[in-house]
Amino acid sequence: MYVRRRSRSPWRVIAAFFLTLAVIIIWAATLENGGPRLSGPTGATATSDVRPYFPTQPGMIWHYVGEGAEYAGFSRKVTAAQGSLALVEDETTATTVGAVYSLSPERAAMLISMEEYSPDAVDLFEAVDGEAPLQRVPLQGPLTVGNSWQDQVGKREITARIPEVSVPAGTFYDVVVVKTKPAGESAGTEITEYYAVNVGLIKRDFTSLEGETPFTVSSFLHSYSYDPTAGQGSSQD
Repeated sequence: MYVRRRSRSPWRVIAAFFLTLAVIIIWAATLENGGPRLSGPTGATATSDVRPYFPTQPGMIWHYVGEGAEYAGFSRKVTAAQGSLALVEDETTATTVGAVYSLSPERAAMLISMEEYSPDAVDLFEAVDGEAPLQRVPLQGPLTVGNSWQDQVGKREITARIPEVSVPAGTFYDVVVVKTKPAGESAGTEITEYYAVNVGLIKRDFTSLEGETPFTVSSFLHSYSYDPTAGQGSSQD
């Protein structure tokens, strides 16, 4: 027996359209800088909190490729955390540098670092001296162009906010550019670092301004991931 199909109600068509649109919006909101959100507080404004640009969740791993020098490529991982402190290891083919960073909405600061670092040989958390001057302050708020500060390396300044930057790992959005002019023996150099929201450091240029032909050594983010087993030593004490 032939049964006549009922015509689709225009209201059903409109409802289906808005439902599809809502799904697309929700799906897009989960994609941040081409990958899963690794760290960073929710609800933070683009200028009031530096932590989304310097994520330190234990288990996070970044791999960088370099050009211009043998050790421009390196790997970085967050191996442990204690409250607002995070233990970060930078590894090249020559050495491993361990460092403890203090994170707050206002700044990311290196408190202590050690070359030839081995977690079996020393507990860097215990070695932190709360009275010692900060070694480095890679990022400091507000994240607005023109903001500058001084640390033991030299003068740092936010020189740009770039909508997107492409590196081997992909295209990343909302990038803060920090230029450092070192003091002392490194006064003839300049360092430019690029930090993408929810990813962290994606590019670094080290430029020598001395001599007739300046040259630049660059590091680019090649890949990044999250390995929860790497953060088993974390603590909230």
